[in-house]
Amino acid sequence: MFLFDEAVFDSDYFREAMRESRERARERRERVRLMLLGTRSEALSITTIPELDEVPGLIDALTGFIEGMGTTQCADFTGGEVFDMAAYRRIILDSLCGCSVLFDAIPSIGKDPRKDRVRRFVTLLYMEHDHEITLSQYGEKIVVEKCGAET
Repeated sequence: MFLFDEAVFDSDYFREAMRESRERARERRERVRLMLLGTRSEALSITTIPELDEVPGLIDALTGFIEGMGTTQCADFTGGEVFDMAAYRRIILDSLCGCSVLFDAIPSIGKDPRKDRVRRFVTLLYMEHDHEITLSQYGEKIVVEKCGAET
């Protein structure tokens, strides 16, 4: 009933069992690798630009998609509220008055402060791209300046 001098843990047995388990797992991985290797498709080389007629139904699907887009309005995505970038541009240019202004000093025109802040910033990015203004960042602050020479 009681074991006093016997070893409960046979290290040789467990060492051999672990070795066999690792070997079975290695063989299983190799079989799966070889099986997956046989399922690979050949390399695709496109030598000519495919014509739209070559894919059955593609022209009809594209036509239906484009016709459906014609009935889609901006308000369908924005919940009825339209982003009027021209209004933001006017507010920004009126705020500059020939001097530099902090971004936070530009007045908001929207009801949602977060959305208004994003729209002001997007408008500023477009205006900088068009060389109407220059944006500079100093730490947490963004300074907006009117460009000296229009290009």
